[in-house]
Parts: sequence; C-alpha cells; structure tokens
Amino acid sequence: MDPMEDRDLLVEMVRALVDKPHEVRVDEQRRGEDSHMTVHVNPGDRGKVIGKRGTTIQSLRVLFGRIAAVEKRKIFIQVDEANDARTAA
Repeated sequence: MDPMEDRDLLVEMVRALVDKPHEVRVDEQRRGEDSHMTVHVNPGDRGKVIGKRGTTIQSLRVLFGRIAAVEKRKIFIQVDEANDARTAA
C-alpha cells in the first residue's frame, strides 16, 4: 500500500470514530521505509480515538502494523496531546 494511502485510510477511520470529523488531521513523517503518524483531533474527541484503556488506538496500531508488515516496513501511530489542558503548564 502506498504510504499516502496509509495516511488517507487512517484519516477516514478516525473520522468515523469522532463527533467532529472535519477537525481530524494526520501528520506523517517518513524515516526510510517507516512512517510515523500523529493523529490530531478536537480535544473532546481524543477519548474516542484512544478508547477505554487505549483499546481503540491499540487496535489501529495493530491493523496498520499488519498492513505495513506485508511490505516489510513499520507504521507508528500516536495521538497528539499538545493541546490538552491537562498537559499544559
């Protein structure tokens, strides 16, 4: 699968989970064959993307990990928490 398709697929999957899909953005950094993707959502939707005890984000990581493994590469996914009031100084 093309790396751009990976990002587009992740965007669509996250949009299906949240209340404000128009605010979903995924930034991708390539390091060799590996992709590091950061998911940005409205702070009120962050819990929906993470899920109870991290089950939703972990499921996305497993799914995309398997997609990438077929092509002998890796995909890393994290949820941005920079705009979270709990982490602000």
